[in-house]
Amino acid sequence: LIIIALIVLILNLNFVKSLNECDGTGFEIKNDSSINAIIKQVRDAFLATRPIPFDRLDATVLIPPKSPGDPWLRGSYNGFEVAYPASCVKFGYLIATMKWCNDKGLPPNCLDNHIRPMIKDSDNLETGVVVDYITGAPNFAPANQSEFDAWTSKRFYTQNYLATLNLFSNEMVILSKTYPSNSGQGPTLAEQQIIDTYGRNSLNSICTATWMLEVSQGYLQPQATDYMLELLSHQRWSDQTSFGYGLPPGTIMRNKIGLAYDTVEEIAHLTLPNSREVIVTAFSNGYDPSQPFPYDGSTLGVFIEMLLDQLGLTQGAPAKIVVQTSNKNNIWFEGRWVEHNEAPDKFGSNYYTTNSSIAIGGWNVEFPQDGLYEVAVWFPQSNSFGSANVNIHHADGLATFTANQKHYGGRWQYIGDFNYKKGLMKSVISVQSNNPSNSSLLTVINAAKFTLWPNCNGIPGTTCQQTIPQRKFTRKTRK
Repeated sequence: LIIIALIVLILNLNFVKSLNECDGTGFEIKNDSSINAIIKQVRDAFLATRPIPFDRLDATVLIPPKSPGDPWLRGSYNGFEVAYPASCVKFGYLIATMKWCNDKGLPPNCLDNHIRPMIKDSDNLETGVVVDYITGAPNFAPANQSEFDAWTSKRFYTQNYLATLNLFSNEMVILSKTYPSNSGQGPTLAEQQIIDTYGRNSLNSICTATWMLEVSQGYLQPQATDYMLELLSHQRWSDQTSFGYGLPPGTIMRNKIGLAYDTVEEIAHLTLPNSREVIVTAFSNGYDPSQPFPYDGSTLGVFIEMLLDQLGLTQGAPAKIVVQTSNKNNIWFEGRWVEHNEAPDKFGSNYYTTNSSIAIGGWNVEFPQDGLYEVAVWFPQSNSFGSANVNIHHADGLATFTANQKHYGGRWQYIGDFNYKKGLMKSVISVQSNNPSNSSLLTVINAAKFTLWPNCNGIPGTTCQQTIPQRKFTRKTRK
């Protein structure tokens, strides 16, 4: 009986350890099964709609406390599953560099010439310079095992620091540069040997979410908080994010993306235009090189939009109006259009195609208020589709956008920002073939989205929320 009791105790201790691993030291975190369920539901629905199928998507969400003293709520799907992080590893090197500068009595921007392009532009060469600086271990040819071991112990600088703060899992690896780097097009000499010995860099979504929690809330290297958040700030609809392609206008985004091989990964702190905060990390094999740059890494934008909506975090945000072909009340057609429902990457339940150069279809839209609206369109993609003219009527006139319908499928494609007046506006958006009259290529119409920009003090396109998060919640006592 004593032996059985000891076994149960050990199992319970291991269970507690697994729950607390990578919780950091700054904040109370509580695992929430309802968030787990929402992540899985959204994940499954999202993966079923991808034009180029992929099967790996691990994610973690952290939601702030409702009241001071309450814990952060966490949900995840395969949160401890490690994956090659590509350039997400640079976030870890950013944190380690802040310690390195501080230990030397230097300001947070002591390596700004290298850190800034590493984070802002995801520059690999500058990442190599940073790694060499903070570890004191540039690449070399070790003469024996002892020399390699001494060099390797220095390369453990970032891992060791994160481990002391309970921000590291034993399955993770943060030892290598991203290539091509300052030491060559690929790993050689000691840098190849360390990969052969310990494997490639690998991270997971739970630990990296806690990194972002402690950075964004000013707990980890607090003297460098504003500097790190400024470096991590990126624009939506850019090559430095995947989430940004699904976030509402006015969102303040601090993030690091990773794109390489088949991977699309992102670590992000988001402040939505309704002032709701959330931290989301996602690790996937959803990179799609068939898409034109920068949409090759944009697929997680659909996932994040679905996730935020299902979590209820967009309630109270500026209006979002989605019109689609399955809603017969506000759509109109001229000419011959054929209804379809077979494409997995369609929006809603159907879409329409035409092979006519004169057929046209579009929507009437009811706008809830005057304002500046961001406009995006959605099409399924196919090699049988060609080019379409998207005509946007707005308060100031007409704009025409040419859409390549062979690509960009199953995601929102940004058109522009336009002013609209409150009320019903007919023929706001229309789609017409841009293919040659003798072409066999089809034109497709499916969905459009109009999202109101926030307005602060009469200035459209601005938000009154703070650019730096309010760090107002109770922290743990540092041990």
